[in-house]
Amino acid sequence: MLPIAVSEERRFHLDASLPRCAAQFGDFVRMLQDLPELRLVRTRAPGHHRIAYTEAIAEVYRVELRSEVRATFDVRQQALVVQPDKAADPVPPRVTLRSMTGQGSYSSRLALRLAGAGTDVVDFQLRLSAELPTPAALRLLPAAMARRAVETVVRQRLQQVLDGFVQRASARLGAGGA
Repeated sequence: MLPIAVSEERRFHLDASLPRCAAQFGDFVRMLQDLPELRLVRTRAPGHHRIAYTEAIAEVYRVELRSEVRATFDVRQQALVVQPDKAADPVPPRVTLRSMTGQGSYSSRLALRLAGAGTDVVDFQLRLSAELPTPAALRLLPAAMARRAVETVVRQRLQQVLDGFVQRASARLGAGGA
């Protein structure tokens, strides 16, 4: 198995009121509109979801990580907190020549704060980890080197995911200076 763990964060400004931002980002399912790389697989109960992160690497190799999460909006701290939840039915690891599937662990925190007249600062932190089956091509490398190679690709993609999130959220709610 190949353990990976990556995290990224972004801080950006929105020219929108705190209530308007809280309405958009206070609901995890609604927030997924701005994170198309994450797909809602199912909702078990209010705030309890299974999501899938799917990535096609060079349009040839497909990676899918499924994660159980519990999402809550902390009104006092104006933060949407998404934490790993116990998987009802864990996803068994699977690797083929063209794909890799496994159980992931997703967590994020999106915090809002007022920074001026009608401008909110958004701090978004996202963490993704998993124990992945090792693809055949990487079995020839030392384990640490294979892990670093996969983490580098996932980190680069996660940076793109967050950049896209900022662009979509800014287009939806209005952008301010960073």
